[in-house]
Amino acid sequence: MQTPQGPKHPWFKRWQVWLGVGATIFVFGSMIHSYDQKQKIMALQQMIQTGNTTGTAKPQKDATSELSASDTNNHDESSSDSQSNDLEVHSESPVKITDKKSYPLSFSDDNYMGSKLKITNIDVMKTNPFKSDEADTKQELNGILTIDMEYTAGKSDMELFDSSATINTSDGQQVKVDFMDSESIDELNAGGTKKGKYVFLLPKLDKTTQFTSIRFKMSAEPKDVNNTDMHDYDMTINLNDKKSSQK
Repeated sequence: MQTPQGPKHPWFKRWQVWLGVGATIFVFGSMIHSYDQKQKIMALQQMIQTGNTTGTAKPQKDATSELSASDTNNHDESSSDSQSNDLEVHSESPVKITDKKSYPLSFSDDNYMGSKLKITNIDVMKTNPFKSDEADTKQELNGILTIDMEYTAGKSDMELFDSSATINTSDGQQVKVDFMDSESIDELNAGGTKKGKYVFLLPKLDKTTQFTSIRFKMSAEPKDVNNTDMHDYDMTINLNDKKSSQK
C-alpha cells in the first residue's frame, strides 16, 4: 500500500530558493562595493602623490598669458630690430633698454701702415633715465650707442688709444667713450686681429632713428719706440645709406 504524497509546490514558491538568491545577490553586491571602494582609494592616493588634491594643487601655467607674452616679445623685436637687455653699465640705478635699433655696416679703413680698421655694427638704444658711476658729470642719461670694431695690425705691433675715443652725433652731441663698460682692443701684435665694442652714454635720445650719421675719432701708433708716427682715425659713418668717409 503506497503512502499518498502531498501536492508539489512550484520552485518559485520554495523559500529555500529565495534564500539562495538573496545570499547570491548579497555576495555579489559586497564584491562590487569592495571593488568600487578600492578604485576610489587608489585614485585618491594617486591624486595625493601628484599634488592635485584640494589645498595642495600645483599652479598651472596660463597658456593664454604665456602666448601673449611671447607675441609681445616678437612684436617688440620686429619693431626695434633686435631687442636686448644684456648690456650692463656702471650706473647708480638699473638701466633698462626700452628700444633698440641696429645698423649693420661694412666700413673699413686701411690707410695707415698696413693696418685695417673695420666697423661692423652700430647699435642705438633708448633707455630709462639713469646716471652713470663713471661719467665726469652726474648728468641724466637716457640712451646708449655702441660701436663694434675689428682691428688688424700691419707689419708693426700697434697700440690703440681707444680709452679716449669720441663720437659726434648728427644732432650735435659730443660724447667720450665709456671705457669702463667697453671691450677695448688696446694693444695687438703685428698681423694680429682683435675685436672691440665701444660704449657711449647719450644724454639726449628721443628715438633710436634720431641720428643720420656718427663721427668717430680715435688715435693709434706703432709700439716701436723709434717710430712716433701717431695717426688719428677720423671717420663719418652715414647710418641711412651705410656709406662712410674718412678724413
